[in-house]
Amino acid sequence: MGVKTTNNSSKRIKQILKNCSDFKKPLKIIARNMKNETLRNFDNETSYLGAKWKKSARAKKDGGKTLQDTGRLYNSFTRYSDNNVARVGTNVIYARALNHGLKKGENGTVNAIVKTHYRKVRYKKKNGEYAKNKKRVKVRAHVRTIKVPWGDIPGYKFLGISPKMRMKYKNILLQHILKRR
Repeated sequence: MGVKTTNNSSKRIKQILKNCSDFKKPLKIIARNMKNETLRNFDNETSYLGAKWKKSARAKKDGGKTLQDTGRLYNSFTRYSDNNVARVGTNVIYARALNHGLKKGENGTVNAIVKTHYRKVRYKKKNGEYAKNKKRVKVRAHVRTIKVPWGDIPGYKFLGISPKMRMKYKNILLQHILKRR
């Protein structure tokens, strides 16, 4: 048993197979789009799924945007693509913690060396009232164990692919495979 094809369909199948062997152009387009979507998440202060970010204390105080104080993280995103992969990433070390979030002490503990220093302390007088002046007290050098991070860090989810983006990228690849030339 076999299948007979016409000359045109045979050419078409060969063209489709040829298109399947080279994905550089569509993956370059996808990588560029992924980077733009990530930057759009920062601009709109939303996760890749569309959820609004909780406003940071600094952004509330200064009237700025969450995660955009210095612009270091925002400007660090790079894209990469070749024949097999489209990727967006950053070399900023704290990006993973901000994207996924961390609970207090999740990264363990560190020992911090505190140098000798002076501290001003309020003290009570004999009648029980606090004195207006503060007493200067010397604090000896010591080692303190600190949880890392010292507070909860919410996950902002700025990196990721939404179902809508996934469909868009599938269509880009499908159009590349089925294109005629």
